[in-house]
Amino acid sequence: MLRPEWPALGSVQYTIQKFYRVNGGSTQRKGVTPDIIMPTGNEETETGEKFEDNALPWDSIDAATYVKSGDLTAFGPELLKEHNARIAKDPEFQNIMKDIARFNAMKDKRNIVSLNYAVREKENNEDDATRLARLNERFKREENYDANRALPANEPGRNGRFRAGTEPDRDTVEQRSGADDHGLAVRFWWFLRFASDVQMDGITICWRGSDRATA
Repeated sequence: MLRPEWPALGSVQYTIQKFYRVNGGSTQRKGVTPDIIMPTGNEETETGEKFEDNALPWDSIDAATYVKSGDLTAFGPELLKEHNARIAKDPEFQNIMKDIARFNAMKDKRNIVSLNYAVREKENNEDDATRLARLNERFKREENYDANRALPANEPGRNGRFRAGTEPDRDTVEQRSGADDHGLAVRFWWFLRFASDVQMDGITICWRGSDRATA
């Protein structure tokens, strides 16, 4: 069933306008380049408007008159160093890196699905078991650093965990995974830790101990 917002079948959509940043540069093809890059399985070499046929070219216009509220350029190298050091030892990001490696190994087969029910069931059960184990590991870690977290310890759904050794139920695992989305949850707490490295107040920048918020 087509979604209501989708164009009618047979229609043609044209892109004839661009967005420009205050510095005059377009977001076309390049987007906004981040200073700190989070690991992701979707590499820019595989996705993005610049790979579409007849995508509009990048260009620039005169910059607007604006005043920067702060400049972190001088702190970039040290922030990146702290960021990469955390990724190397953080259990959550180790899981993400494993997922990226698995994605890269299987991406050429992602459109191939086995018609053998036993094979598919085995693959699904393995995926469920992996998610279940990771959720339990995360909940256990959360109990150990509740004092360093920004949310109260009685946050709904925080302390419940699946019982070890139980057979994972697909609906239960999917429901719990939706409530505690792995990627979003990890990145949210990562930004809180990153904020402990640098605190901006207007144009005043001060360093704070990064290890104090590191699990």
